[in-house]
Amino acid sequence: MLFKKGHTINLGRKCSEATKKKMSEARKGFKHTKEAKIKMSKSHSGKNHYNWQGGITSEADKRRSGLQYHWWRKDVLIRDNYTCQKTGETDCVLNVHHIYNIEDSIPLNYDINNGITLSVEAHRAFHRIYGYKYNSQEQIDEFLDGSFF
Repeated sequence: MLFKKGHTINLGRKCSEATKKKMSEARKGFKHTKEAKIKMSKSHSGKNHYNWQGGITSEADKRRSGLQYHWWRKDVLIRDNYTCQKTGETDCVLNVHHIYNIEDSIPLNYDINNGITLSVEAHRAFHRIYGYKYNSQEQIDEFLDGSFF
């Protein structure tokens, strides 16, 4: 008989409820040390993560998923009182729109004055009219004053 290594020895075996309870009790109160948590975190991030695809995330996506972006978004929503600036709606799904594109205006990306709260429908309408690149304050003013939507 060949001996198997590691966890494959017990692969497919089922534990009784009593055994499961004993294993659960044995782990109660156990806490990982800070060093162990750091080591586990490093072993599951970046190139070590199971879903690593070679660092293909664009710089714009990185800027949109960071903590600073989420704070900026929340600050704009609070400033605009969670209200669409085009329709005045409050009971709808809201987007925060960059007045100057995130790719074109890196110094302004997280400036609260470079954001405006729009409903999903108004946001789509804005981009349908003005496109997705080279947006400006003049376009926002025209959109808010006009009857495009």
